[in-house]
Amino acid sequence: MAPLLGDGWRPQDEAPAGRPGGPAGDMDIFPIRTPQMRPGHLGASQPAAEVAARLRGLSRPFCLIGSDELSLRWLAGNRSDLLEMGAICMLVEAETVNDLSTVLQHARGIPMTPASASDLAEHLSLSVYPVLITRDGFRQ
Repeated sequence: MAPLLGDGWRPQDEAPAGRPGGPAGDMDIFPIRTPQMRPGHLGASQPAAEVAARLRGLSRPFCLIGSDELSLRWLAGNRSDLLEMGAICMLVEAETVNDLSTVLQHARGIPMTPASASDLAEHLSLSVYPVLITRDGFRQ
């Protein structure tokens, strides 16, 4: 994500080295929250020129989604296209591991990373999800 956010970007929620894995270690990532974003409709919003220039350097599309009903319907409706284009997704809002499981059931093969997208939301000027981010801009 550094190419999108610039040279000074560092993940704010980066896990410390040596953090335990497995079920106990996975549980401490919840809840996942991105306060700058909420479920909603993108409309005709497109990135500013500076952001659009950074997007052209994307190696593959990615999406930001939550565990809400709008995101789940969007994921189910766009699953084939997301798989075909090789998109990866970030789950940016989830309260529990059960929410993650539900999203993974809908994703069925789409790579999913649970993490806050606060930095991305700020740098891309995004306030709603679900959203697909490609070299050409944003789309829902």
